[in-house]
Amino acid sequence: MINEFILNNGNRETEIKHDRKLQKIMIYRFIHQMKTPLSVLKLICENHRGLDDYKKIKRNLDTIQYNLNQIVDIYRLEDFKSDFVSEKILLINICKDNINSLKDYFIASHIYPKLDIDDSIYVYTDSKWLKLMIHQLLTNAIKYSYYGQTVTIKAIKIENEVQLSIIDEGIGIENADLKNVFELFYVGKNGRNNADSSGIGLYIVKRISDYLGHDLDIKSKVNKGTCITIKFYN
Repeated sequence: MINEFILNNGNRETEIKHDRKLQKIMIYRFIHQMKTPLSVLKLICENHRGLDDYKKIKRNLDTIQYNLNQIVDIYRLEDFKSDFVSEKILLINICKDNINSLKDYFIASHIYPKLDIDDSIYVYTDSKWLKLMIHQLLTNAIKYSYYGQTVTIKAIKIENEVQLSIIDEGIGIENADLKNVFELFYVGKNGRNNADSSGIGLYIVKRISDYLGHDLDIKSKVNKGTCITIKFYN
């Protein structure tokens, strides 16, 4: 009887793993199929820059792309332990790469990036996953900033600790929401007023940070801005 229970339980676990794998394959397939029409629409959009609705169309296409990427990132977290390489990273280089990749978003939103990092500051981490974290934090900083404001990427070294901060001057976060912002699908009071808020981005950042062994610190004031700091221990 016990052996039968163990066997049935084992079969059920195998079925769950198989279903999970199939779901993952279908999601990846769906996203891959979406990429082609999305690329075509972006190309058509670029060829009609003179239209009054150009910026509106482009922003919505970028939003679709961003949300598709977030779905992929959520699933990629499952493979983290088999896809992790710790190496010496110059922070200024990886931050420049992220700013360049978000150049169009900065320009379209009329937000200005400011880089304040000494070119000698380095950390030990996985460059691909750290780049994803910074990309997500910068995207949030742009999204919740006001027209004409600045987003600052700053790093300081204190003994064996390096602190990398993404600082915006935007709408900020209610104090009551701060303790929950890293939970999946939590958007808070100000997030509910923004149609682009998904409650996924900061969850991804926190999960990666935990995997990498880095600490996160968040400070925010409504209408004053938000500062999220990644702490590395070299």
